[in-house]
Amino acid sequence: MSGKHWTDGELLEHMYGLRCGGEHLESCSECAARARKVADTHTAITEPPDVPHDLLEAQRRSIYQRLGSPVRGWHPLRWAVPAAAIASLALGLTLFHGNDPLHPRGDDQFYAELSSLDQNPAPRAVQPIEALVEDDVQE
Repeated sequence: MSGKHWTDGELLEHMYGLRCGGEHLESCSECAARARKVADTHTAITEPPDVPHDLLEAQRRSIYQRLGSPVRGWHPLRWAVPAAAIASLALGLTLFHGNDPLHPRGDDQFYAELSSLDQNPAPRAVQPIEALVEDDVQE
């Protein structure tokens, strides 16, 4: 036996032909037995199942019979979901009161603030700088 035993991944690589068996499988009986077991399992899994021909013929007849029958065009619950969606949308729209205004202040206060801004000749961005200059002048 040369080296360590092969891992499961190495055995799978050997089974799929990605790894050469080399001398290790010839000299190590344990790895050779595991490789045979993996190959036997692979063969058993990939073998097609035995399905009786009667079952396949019955399936085929059933499919042809369903293909020949008319499709059910009307179902009583077919329109239930869209009708429920439309009804809930209509109910929601009739009960919708709208949002409260963002600023609950009266219009008088709003117009007073606008007129105070209009009466001040300096732009709003300059007001903090003017306040700093006024503080320096007062000192």
